[in-house]
Amino acid sequence: MARAPLPPGTAGKRYRTHKTTRISADGTPYVSWRAIRYFRYASGETKPIECRGKTEAEAKKRLQARIDELTTSARPTKAAKVKLTAASRVEPVALAYLEKIRRDKRGTTYDRYHSHVHGHIVPRLGQLQLRELDIPTLEDFLEQLAEDGKSGNDGPAPLSANTLRQIRSVLIGLLDLAVRQGALAANPARGLSRIEGGSRKRPRALTGDERYELLDKLDADPIAVAADLPDLLRFLAGTGVRIGEALGLRWCDLNLSDAPATVHDADAGEAKIPPGSMWINGNIVEVSGKGLVRNTGKTFAANRMIGLPGWLVMLLELRHQEVVHSGDGPVFPSEAWGWRWPANTRRAIRGFRERAGFEWMTSHTFRRTVATILDELGLTARQIADYLGHARVSMTQDTYMGRGAVDPAAALALDRALGRRTQGQCSTPPATGATTAPPSTPARESQADTRFV
Repeated sequence: MARAPLPPGTAGKRYRTHKTTRISADGTPYVSWRAIRYFRYASGETKPIECRGKTEAEAKKRLQARIDELTTSARPTKAAKVKLTAASRVEPVALAYLEKIRRDKRGTTYDRYHSHVHGHIVPRLGQLQLRELDIPTLEDFLEQLAEDGKSGNDGPAPLSANTLRQIRSVLIGLLDLAVRQGALAANPARGLSRIEGGSRKRPRALTGDERYELLDKLDADPIAVAADLPDLLRFLAGTGVRIGEALGLRWCDLNLSDAPATVHDADAGEAKIPPGSMWINGNIVEVSGKGLVRNTGKTFAANRMIGLPGWLVMLLELRHQEVVHSGDGPVFPSEAWGWRWPANTRRAIRGFRERAGFEWMTSHTFRRTVATILDELGLTARQIADYLGHARVSMTQDTYMGRGAVDPAAALALDRALGRRTQGQCSTPPATGATTAPPSTPARESQADTRFV
């Protein structure tokens, strides 16, 4: 039976050594040693590798160093990295998948996947063989996570539906890797049942009265003023940008003048910013091992131009006069004039909202408020999605527009459609002098109030 070939990027275990003795011109004997091992390259070709030394040990040492060098150079080849079979354990597959995510995705995505792999998948499934994974096994795994997936000070706590969907997505990805390498014929994770559930809270936006009350309390709160929240929250309320986008905004991304401005960014390229507008081309995120990183946006739609309300242009002009660093410097910097940590900013907002009696509010509330105002003003869902930088219009409609508010348009439409037929059946006649809305009355009147200051 023929011997199985070496795996690509590896060397044989056996050494061959040869001693050579030569006589120099003056009659002195000269001894040298050759050490030989076979190495299989990533291309599949196997060749002998030879190194020489004055002693056998020296020749072997030099050969081992050369083999280590060849192995390192062959490591980036995908075929030489991980050779998966149906008998492979889940843990090395998961680690190989994480390495792929590290190369291909953003640092924040890698951190999230790393948490799910090491926090849930490897502890519960890591020592199973790939052939042992089937739909019932994976269904049981997700059901167990749903019941007691997270440990806390008060004992195990179930994981949310959104977290379970993320773990399911990671499972699909790592088992797809096994399918692509021929270890599995099909991906059992793709047959898992749909995970139902999610937040039952309706997306809530600030009403006009709540906006005025909030800003009054904001200006009167010395802790919030010290944390530079008044300008930041007004900026969120006037633009609807994400908190990371606001903290990643630089002065060079703003055009507060009356003429177009052309700017160039090393990552986002060149753009022409209209008068009184800003260019959203990055956001600030925290990446493990790197700290704060400014990347190019959450989605492809995040790179966009946004027009600024007149009052916000005035606010930014006044703010620009007070800053020490401009140009590439952040509009909302830290105390050291660097990037501001999103986690610390959210913590400051949470402290203010509790003191102000707005416990339900988050930084995203202003984003929903802007979406609701634009909806009330008659903008289409596509226009609002483009303004907010959403890749999917359904995200804008389902998550960011305030829902459940009383809208008289439906009642007016039904009254016009059915009122004449049912009017004669009313037990109580209309009051004397009562009038109905004329046909030209708009079906929907704007209740938006965009005055934030």
